[in-house]
Amino acid sequence: MGRPRIQQQVVELAVRIAQENPTWGYDRIQGALANLAFTFPILRSLTSSRPTASNPPRGATWKAFYVFVVMRLESRRVELAGVTPCPNSYWMRQVGRNLTDCHDGFLRDSRYLIIDPDTKHFPLCEILQSTDTDVVHLPPRSPNLNAHIERFFRSLKSECLNRMIFFGEGSLRRALREFSEHFHRERNHQGLDNRLIDPSDEVGRTKGDMECRNRLGGTLRYYYRKAA
Repeated sequence: MGRPRIQQQVVELAVRIAQENPTWGYDRIQGALANLAFTFPILRSLTSSRPTASNPPRGATWKAFYVFVVMRLESRRVELAGVTPCPNSYWMRQVGRNLTDCHDGFLRDSRYLIIDPDTKHFPLCEILQSTDTDVVHLPPRSPNLNAHIERFFRSLKSECLNRMIFFGEGSLRRALREFSEHFHRERNHQGLDNRLIDPSDEVGRTKGDMECRNRLGGTLRYYYRKAA
């Protein structure tokens, strides 16, 4: 009785095509399936598949991704802890394991972690309970209490992400890595007396021709003197 059930194998094929082609509409996906001799209600098959880490929402842009960043307030050094379209509990626990790794975890010697009171962060907080790092939850709607990381994200968006068009998670990750390198080695910070976080030997050089180092096609620039 009722509608005939769509074979799971066919549903998975429809979801795969939707994932690999996020700009395709339902009609175009249905046409592609018709080329493979499959005809069924494409809208029903896609909406019945709830978004997960491996099945992001249809039509997702870079703004649909969740970027988790941790900062050391004293040095302003940041760590890109993870990128995902669906920050579920399993992903967040793995982020916690990476950050608290006994050898190279970014939070290894940290006494406190200031974090938003978002339910997505609860699995991370559970991981930290077995470490020496205490979690400090911010009050709701109080970005001014975590101003440095808020300023980082503002710079990330205005100087990088909002100026680019991405073609998937891979290109987004590359842009984040390039901005992180620029942020640490090539961007002066007023909160650090207008100095670089991790300056190279060329900083302060008085001789040599001026050169410009470009990142991401000239979106990020750094000027320095080339050794004579």
